[in-house]
Formats: sequence, structure tokens, C-alpha cells
Amino acid sequence: MEILINIIKKIENILLSLDNILDQEHKNLLKNTTIKELKTIFKKKEHYFNLFLQLNKERISLEKKINIFSPYENHYKLKKYWTLIVKKCLYLKKINLQNKILLNKKFYLNQYFLELFSPHQKCITYNINGNLEI
Repeated sequence: MEILINIIKKIENILLSLDNILDQEHKNLLKNTTIKELKTIFKKKEHYFNLFLQLNKERISLEKKINIFSPYENHYKLKKYWTLIVKKCLYLKKINLQNKILLNKKFYLNQYFLELFSPHQKCITYNINGNLEI
């Protein structure tokens, strides 16, 4: 059971790191940032999500072995950590949704302005007969 507690603590630490990364992503989306900066944040986020999934698989297999399952009603220590993890996951889901909305708005505005100004960037030439070629 101590191994399960350690895995849950590791999951909690990963969620705290994800919280920091999502907060950083939110701040960068509110200000003007480059795509390169956002890519590094996305890579970090992807790395921590992969770690989370890996630890979650370990947790599930260990639960099957020792026949203890979440929300761990009969085990006080496990239940305490598990409620913190659930709360943190709900909070991260909310922040991630806000970041998604900001990201979509930012790219929608960029796409809108590109479409708005695209006719001005086309080359206008005339052929030998004096007709307009686009």
C-alpha cells in the first residue's frame, strides 16, 4: 500500500507542475508571444501529461494487485491524497479550457486579418494586351 501512496504523491507533484505550466501558458496567451515560446510550453505540457498517464497506468495495475480502488473510502491516507488530486484535476481542466478559448480567439483573429489583407498582397500584373492578370 505504501507503493500506491508514493505513486499518488508523484501524480500530485506532476499535477502541481502542470498547474505551473498552464498558468504560464495563460499568461503568455494574454500577452503577445511568439509561436516558438508557445511550442516550448506545449512540449512541456505534453511531457507532463505523458508522465501522468504512465503513473496512472501504474496506479491502476497496482490497485488491481492489492484490490484497493479509488476513491479509497476505507483508507484515510489514500482518500486524503485522492481528493486533492481530483480537485486539482478539475481546476486544471478549467484552466486548460480557458487557455483553449484564448488560443482559438488569438488564431481566429490572426486568420481573420490575414484574410482581410490578403488581396493587398497579391501581385497585380498586366499582360501584353493590357488585361489585368491576377
